[in-house]
Amino acid sequence: MDKQRRNTKKYSFRQPDLKELRNLTSYVLDPLEFKARHGKLLSNLATQLLPTLQEYAYLVGIPILDQLSFSGLESIPTSQEIANMLHMDESLVGHE
Repeated sequence: MDKQRRNTKKYSFRQPDLKELRNLTSYVLDPLEFKARHGKLLSNLATQLLPTLQEYAYLVGIPILDQLSFSGLESIPTSQEIANMLHMDESLVGHE
């Protein structure tokens, strides 16, 4: 029996020490006021992160620039649609 070898890439990510970041919370005197002022921070970061993701997609050769942005109003994609988006065989995509 010949095993098919998958052409995969391995990525490793640094896990930073978040202790110093957690210590910054002691400087927040009023958490509710902080949330009111900075609650939309993640959406702002996502807006800034999108060009980085597009650059990454270009570097690894995934053609996403001709795709529409995700709006959250889309229907749940089928296994075939997911496989097409990820450029993989449908049999590798889990079924419900």
